[in-house]
Amino acid sequence: MTSLLKIIFSLILSILFQIGNVSAKSLDIFNTLESFPPVLTVLGNKSYELDHLDEKEIPSVLKHYTSAWENSNSQEEKNLLVLAIGYLHYRSQDYKAAIKYLNKKIVGNFILEDFRINYLSLAFKEQGNRELDNQQYSTALDLLNRSENLRMIIFRSYPDSPFYSNVPRDLAEVEYQLGKSYFLALNYRAAWQAFRKSLMREFPGNEEHKLMVNLSLAENYRSAGDLKGAADVYASILNNTQSEEAKETARIFFRVHSDRLKKINIDLEGLEFDLSISLKMNGEARKRPIAQKKNKVIYRNEMVKSFYESIDRDDQEVSLKLGLNVLQSFPGIQEARGVTKILNRLLISYLRDHPVNDAVEQLTTLYPRKSLNDVAYSLWKEELPEQAAIFYEKIIQQYPLEINDCHKALFFLGRIAEDKGEYSKALGYYEQLIQKYDFGSFTTAALFKIPWIYKLEKKYDLAQTHFNRLIEFHSSSAYKRLNATYPNASYQLAGQYWLAQTQEELGNKNEKIKIFKELAQNHPFDFYTIITQEESGFDLKHFLTQKASQEVAFRIFGLGEIDRKRLRRAEQLIAVGFSDQGVEELEHLSFKKDNPAFSFYIAHLFKLGGNFQDSMRLSWKIAGNGNHERLSRSVAEGLYPRAFHLQIHEILKNYELDPFLVLSLMRQESAFNPRIISKANAIGLMQLMPKTAEEVARSLGQEIPTEEQLKNPSNNVRLGIDYLNYLMVSFNQNMVYALAAYNAGPTKIKQWIALRPSLDPLEFIETIPYTETRNYVKKVLRNYAIYLTLYEEQKPDRFKELLLSNTH
Repeated sequence: MTSLLKIIFSLILSILFQIGNVSAKSLDIFNTLESFPPVLTVLGNKSYELDHLDEKEIPSVLKHYTSAWENSNSQEEKNLLVLAIGYLHYRSQDYKAAIKYLNKKIVGNFILEDFRINYLSLAFKEQGNRELDNQQYSTALDLLNRSENLRMIIFRSYPDSPFYSNVPRDLAEVEYQLGKSYFLALNYRAAWQAFRKSLMREFPGNEEHKLMVNLSLAENYRSAGDLKGAADVYASILNNTQSEEAKETARIFFRVHSDRLKKINIDLEGLEFDLSISLKMNGEARKRPIAQKKNKVIYRNEMVKSFYESIDRDDQEVSLKLGLNVLQSFPGIQEARGVTKILNRLLISYLRDHPVNDAVEQLTTLYPRKSLNDVAYSLWKEELPEQAAIFYEKIIQQYPLEINDCHKALFFLGRIAEDKGEYSKALGYYEQLIQKYDFGSFTTAALFKIPWIYKLEKKYDLAQTHFNRLIEFHSSSAYKRLNATYPNASYQLAGQYWLAQTQEELGNKNEKIKIFKELAQNHPFDFYTIITQEESGFDLKHFLTQKASQEVAFRIFGLGEIDRKRLRRAEQLIAVGFSDQGVEELEHLSFKKDNPAFSFYIAHLFKLGGNFQDSMRLSWKIAGNGNHERLSRSVAEGLYPRAFHLQIHEILKNYELDPFLVLSLMRQESAFNPRIISKANAIGLMQLMPKTAEEVARSLGQEIPTEEQLKNPSNNVRLGIDYLNYLMVSFNQNMVYALAAYNAGPTKIKQWIALRPSLDPLEFIETIPYTETRNYVKKVLRNYAIYLTLYEEQKPDRFKELLLSNTH
């Protein structure tokens, strides 16, 4: 019996285990353990971004979606297509059709149920408003109540929905419309209840909404004959709102009903001021107060007074002398504060057209080191280098223990001498910096400048010695300390490249090849590596395209319930064209484990959803995990995507620009983020400054774009391409000059060209004074070479011709 019981017990456990397995499998009703079909589109080869469709595009897109829905045999696909069709009908304001699809056509377990409910709720609301306008109050009330109920379903059942946080706002709007419907149907009690519910909803920026509801609520009280209730709401409006229009409505109420309000003991005394202030009453125009003149500052100190009076007379020489007198006699009094700042501007303006006089000389002796530094740098930026040098020399002479200021002064003195072709003098300044003030932001730049000058002078032995010194410094502990304080100040790769060129001049070709190989091995995506590959006659495709395809994992063990669901939702949203919402789901993934195959898939999803920034970030991470000997084409295309290529090609029909140049610039400017705004207020894909965008728009006969319009890809790319084309034409199709001008402005580039007319393209890039512009040009050209390599069928020679020729 014991054995028999054991057998029976084992059979029961086995059955229960199998049942448990079946139940566990059926719990995942959305199949989140499986990936959506890897093609990731339910529309064949076509794809759309539904949120960014222009209204005129909707009919043809809707027709395409409807055809795909009719021909699909997959219920999962059908559900997705119905969601999109319902949304498109909503966008085209055919709310009845949207309700028809979203209310009845989606069946089974739908992972995007909150999306269906959201758009169905919106369609009910808009159709309700339409019925309200048509005075079909009963129908309007039914539709608006349905909209409200659906909003409540999202609030109760979908806490992770992207629409969850908007529920209070949406409910407030629906309840307001319900109140209006009840009011028009003369059901004042129901209207009162709806308005009160709407008022109690709290959400960011609800002040305007509350004012609108309060006005309707007050009118509801008045219409119901409850003047006391109406008066209370109108009094609240007078006390709490800044809207003159709303206040005027309240005042009219109190003026019209003042007698009746007094009879029911409503005290209007507290409102008398509000009722009598400047209004358009009895046809009289409101009188505006006369602006008072700003009081003129009266200076007690006669010397300070004389200084400011001379500024008003625009007498520069006298102002310099008087300003000097103030600083010598009364440097610390309250009235003298601000004199130095004005003198700084005055000095720069004066020195544009005049030599240094006694007053200027005395000021440089009197000035604190900060003022000397400020004026010197401003003069240098104003292309007044000789005048700037006077101030930098004063810093070294008068403040030798101010290490940072002397460090900077010596570097700029070196730059000024170098630009004048006074190489021996420049070397003296750079060496003095290294010997006396070797820790600062210009240390590595000075270490590079010394061999660079020797190279220009064709003193290759000395150039070799000092390039080696530069490279050795980058391996030292001193450089680590320096880089911790002044990051991104490396000249190591520039030093290696130009050392290789120096080795060739010295006849050491093997050493040059050795350096080139080291660059390719350790820094495959760097500008200098691209140059070495082109110069050596190697095809970059051997690096970018010959590795086996990148392994891909659509799912990975340990994602967890929430991330699995988010990933499944993201796949389906992106597949059907809700790109922004799909990307938002991806951005909320919390899975952190480093898995290149899975990261590659997520990067691919980001790319399909139009978030190229995160796609490139993940692709770069995958590339960093490799040994840098080869990179799969798929990862390379993730790093250098053909983003917004349809817009670019459409616009370039009217220009002769290379689309890969536009892509290269765009990648560097914005990482293909159309809504990005820089610290300098440059906007959108091609990072246009508002003033530049305005000038380009005027030249094209277009309206001046707003900030929001500049975030639109088509608008931004159109203006950016026109500006880039203008620069290419202005600089005789010289890409190096045009790119530098795009970053620093054409005026600066013309000045730099005038200083260095004989340098070849690479040498010119290396001598660009602004670090940001120098690095920018290198990176855009690096991008350009890789884009040409990836997407041109034949080996591109444009990059080689551009940089490796010795002529402009």
